[in-house]
Amino acid sequence: MAKGLTVDHEPVGVIEKLGSAVQGYQEGQRMIAGAICPNFNSYAAQDGAPSQDGSYLVASSRCGCGFVGAENANIKIGDTVVVFAQGPIGLCATAGAKLRGASFCCSGQRSAPCA
Repeated sequence: MAKGLTVDHEPVGVIEKLGSAVQGYQEGQRMIAGAICPNFNSYAAQDGAPSQDGSYLVASSRCGCGFVGAENANIKIGDTVVVFAQGPIGLCATAGAKLRGASFCCSGQRSAPCA
């Protein structure tokens, strides 16, 4: 990550380098840093209910947001769809558009900051 870069909500990327003690991941693997991080030391987890700290809501809220957006757009078979920003929600919106029958999906991600 470039020095001085501000990480936004739910960043995605590729693992470039791992420390020697890191297990379960590989360099080159695509990753997401979720906005809701499980905290198994939370009071809810200690009481036997880790889902109460949001740990089981991560995928469903992001996917649901993208797919419901595609549904609310009333996409029909043969439509052309443009989805700006391909973070987790944008990727799900693109997938949702294709599932609803869009014949062409154009998506983009701006890598440089807006001037």
